[in-house]
Amino acid sequence: MQTSGSTKNGFLLEYQNGSLQEHYAASGPELPLNLVQKAFSSYFLDSSYWKTHFKWEKEAESQATNYRASKLLLMIALIAGIILWGMLRNS
Repeated sequence: MQTSGSTKNGFLLEYQNGSLQEHYAASGPELPLNLVQKAFSSYFLDSSYWKTHFKWEKEAESQATNYRASKLLLMIALIAGIILWGMLRNS
């Protein structure tokens, strides 16, 4: 699972199930931070929320998709840190 964006403009949410042919993005407008946090938390906790709460669309394999996927991977550590911080703060 990966994301990019900002609290001001919203976030994109994607996941890949193996190969690039199995790359999916949550459809619709950019997501608010609280939904992205819920998605990552449920993914981490092996809950089905992340998979069932969003409508996932298969992404076409292209250079643009590969570039965006690479860019999104850089954001994983930051978002994971935010999620863990939120989980620890609420416990």
